Parts: sequence; structure tokens; C-alpha cells
Amino acid sequence: MKEKTMSRLSGKWENLKIGDPRVCQSVQPGFACGDKDVTRGVPHLRMNNITSNGFADFTVVRRIPKDVAESKNRWLESGDVLFCNTNSTELVGKTCLFEGWNEPCAFSNHLTRLRVNTQHILAQWLMLSLRQLWLSKFFATHCTEFIGQSAFNKDQLQEIRIPVPPLEEQRRIVSRIEALTRRADEARRLRQAALTEAETFMTTALRQEFDRIEQSDSIKEMPFDDAVTRLQPQAGKLKTDDYQESGALPIVDQGQQLIVAYTDQAEKQFQGPLPVVVFGDHTRTVKYIDFPFAVGADGTVLLCPTGEFSAAYLAYWLQSRKLHALGYSRHFKLVRELSFFFPPSSDQQRSVTLLDSLRAKTTELQRIQHEAETELNAFTPALLAKAFRGDL
Repeated sequence: MKEKTMSRLSGKWENLKIGDPRVCQSVQPGFACGDKDVTRGVPHLRMNNITSNGFADFTVVRRIPKDVAESKNRWLESGDVLFCNTNSTELVGKTCLFEGWNEPCAFSNHLTRLRVNTQHILAQWLMLSLRQLWLSKFFATHCTEFIGQSAFNKDQLQEIRIPVPPLEEQRRIVSRIEALTRRADEARRLRQAALTEAETFMTTALRQEFDRIEQSDSIKEMPFDDAVTRLQPQAGKLKTDDYQESGALPIVDQGQQLIVAYTDQAEKQFQGPLPVVVFGDHTRTVKYIDFPFAVGADGTVLLCPTGEFSAAYLAYWLQSRKLHALGYSRHFKLVRELSFFFPPSSDQQRSVTLLDSLRAKTTELQRIQHEAETELNAFTPALLAKAFRGDL
């Protein structure tokens, strides 16, 4: 494999192979063990114990016989760098810094332990160097692909060159990266909180609005079956195998997205009245559809109002109902047991207008938060690339 240079070197920066003794005292793959759930066994870290965010994860830890671990004598120490040498192509090369645990840990043959020469390099520097390569898809590009998995072996790993500035410069850059990363993590936490709030806001608004309507003296009430007509698509339903990423006609099914796919089969267009309300028999998803579409796979229930109320009001009313989850069983039978209530037309329209406005604002908030997430996801790769160019 060609040597990989990560930066424009200048000043006192060196360009060293990972296998250079000035970088690593040892580069050691772990060992395989078939026994993985031994009571009171020794922790045996595996590829799932390294997150894609570059941290050790002890949520699920496999345990192997103590005598096997002791005979192999491959233990982790605080400050070791763990490199995932075998995984799916996109996950080969994910790396973390092992900072110790509450008991001694061994590690599997799918991981490689790098123990740095602390006189010349920080473990954090090596970990971030490898993480920068992983984020730039270097390992995905250069790994060896097998059936179902890919690998990047010890010899390849030792040949990689990384920039190594003086220790004091490493400390400064690592400290700067960690500070900026903490800010990004906090921004990501706030973004997720805002997204969660936006998602729950509409649920709260629906409940409050229909609680208000239900307390009105002017509402009418009837069995749900008397309030709607269940429509059957004359053109049939498209199977998921027929879904396309693009096409002339959108496909609507019981999935979470309003439009799940597309088709060019014009003859599959729904020929019934519009607008209609779509109810997900398995998912409990409710959609208001007022545009030409093709009906998607099984579980898509089409409803049309029969009385003095609009499809938009019906859709919001359904969204406000709390239906007990039955797993992947069918839920429309629960809807049919409900009593449907509605106010005069003018009050319906007022509620629909209000909820439409709130929905638009919620959608815009979600769009902004998703854009922020995209920018945050691009931040760490850009930050590390800048650091290892010597520009941080």
C-alpha cells in the first residue's frame, strides 16, 4: 500500500509511520474466543464496543473464560488506542481511546491495540489521527473486502504515516480539538432537544384543540363507521418492490414519510375522490392527501368523510386520538370503535386553519434543525482535517 501522508509538514513536524518505534511501542491484534457469555468471565471487547463517534462503549460486553484470557495475556491499559480492523466496509478503521474500566479487559481479533511511545506522541494524537483518516474514508477505500466484511490488517496499519509535531504542540492542538468538539456536542444536544420539542409541540396542540372542541355544546357525535367511507383503490396497491426513487407519480403508503417513493405507472393512479385521509393499519400514521398519488403496499387504509365535516378535520381528529399499540397487528379495528365528534363547519375550518399554521411552523423548525445537524456532522471532519494540516 502506498504511504499515506496526512498533512503539509512544516517546521518541526515529522512524518512518521505508525509502526515506527517513536510512535508505537507495540501494534497488537487481539484474539478470538468462541465462548462469549461466560458468567464471571473476563471482559472481551469487540467491534461493537467502539462507537462511530470515537468512544469506548461498554453497554454490551462479552465475557470469556478467565483462563483463556490469561493464557493469551493480551490486556488493555489506560491510554491504549483501539482500532477496529474488521467490520463492514464503512466501519473498518473506527477508533477510540481506552481510558480504563472497572475491571481488566482483553480484546478480540477484530481489534488492534496500539500502545504509544509516550516520550514522543500522545495517545489522543494517534487516536485523532486515525479518526481523521476514518472520517475521510481512507480505510473504506484501502481495506480488503471479503464476503460480508472488510479488513485492514496490522501490516497495512503500521505503514500509515501520520504528522507528529512536538509534544507541546500536540497538547495544544488536542486541547483545542477537545474544546471545540465539546461545543459541537453541546450544540448537537441543544439541536436534538429543539427537535424533540418541535415534534411534541404538534401533539400537544392537537390534544388541546380537540379537548376544547369536545367540551363545546355545539358538537355532534356519531359512530366512526357512520362518519367515513372506506375506499378501495381500483388500480390496486403497488408492492414495495415496485417503488422507485423518482418518477411521475408519488406513492403514499402507511410509512412515516408523506411520500415514500415514486412510480411511472400512470395506470396505478388512485381514481377516487380527493382529498382523502390515509390511515396506517400497522403504523397508526395519519396523512391528509390532496394530490394525485398511487397507493402503496398493504396496510394503507383510505378514508373519505360522509357527513358535515372536511377530510382535513377528519385527519387532525384522527391524529389527536391515542390508540393502544398492538405491535405490527392491525389497528383500524380500534379506530372503528371510536365515537367521532365534530363542531359546525365554521368551527371546523377555524381549527383546521389554526392547526395548519402550527404544522407549518413545526415543519419549518424541523427543517432548520435538520440543516443544523448536517452542518454539525460536517464540523468534526473539517476540524480534524484542519488540525492535521497544521492550521489549527
